Amino acid sequence: MAENNLRISSNSIFLIFSDLDGCFLDHHDYQYAHTIDQARTLEDLGIPLIFNSSKTRSEITLLCAEIGNHHPFIIENGAAVLVPENYFNFRPKDRTSSAQYEMFQLARIKGYWLECIASLKSDFPGDFVSFQDLSLADVMDLTGLVKGAAIAAMERQFSEPVMWLGSQISKTKFINSLQRKGATVTQGGRFLSVGGNCDKGRALKWLRDLYAANNSIKSVNDLAIGDSENDLPMLEVAMEAVLIRSPSHKFPKVNRADGLYKSKKFGPRGWTEEVSSWLKRHKLS
Repeated sequence: MAENNLRISSNSIFLIFSDLDGCFLDHHDYQYAHTIDQARTLEDLGIPLIFNSSKTRSEITLLCAEIGNHHPFIIENGAAVLVPENYFNFRPKDRTSSAQYEMFQLARIKGYWLECIASLKSDFPGDFVSFQDLSLADVMDLTGLVKGAAIAAMERQFSEPVMWLGSQISKTKFINSLQRKGATVTQGGRFLSVGGNCDKGRALKWLRDLYAANNSIKSVNDLAIGDSENDLPMLEVAMEAVLIRSPSHKFPKVNRADGLYKSKKFGPRGWTEEVSSWLKRHKLS
């Protein structure tokens, strides 16, 4: 679907920004059998499904190709926005072009954060392991990903996942140490993510503004969907937000008074349930 086929109603466009693991994808096996039909419905309705995830460019590119999603997406907790070539009529100049996508970088590259993490190993001996220290087999074992997906998960450009093994007190000290070095540290479903001065909310606003400008429209009716702490920035800036019930942790605390919904079902089933409710609320289905 091209950008000029967006669903426009009452001079407003509609967008959905969604996390992947534990939301669109099952937390345990990463499958999307329960969400694919709803994703196709959104496509038919002219409502872009925009993935906003801690996952890498390679991972999301593969998923989008599998399900026929031709919309922009946000990688590595807001570090960069990927836009299909010729998707927008005009866009900011500061971008990197490659096959199929233009990338708009919003954060510092990974190398700097690897140095920061390495500098803390002596202060927190045995308390953490980062992806940089793991073999492909280790990543497959920790994540449950098959080989190709694990390789894609390791192809990070802007951030580094860290598996925390120590105490909660040490974890807080570790995070504080990284923050003093300028890092943003967020907790995902399995790992801490260490990256630059970015988050899913700022990337959402950046892309939302681009949609509005390209359609000469001021009103964007967007829904953000997430389940973890690293989703909070986007859940707090979207017009409406949905928390998806997780089998592995409690709902994170969202700092907003209204426009917040919580799924009754877990993972992808909850995702489908809440997207359907959103469509009905706005009389879009």
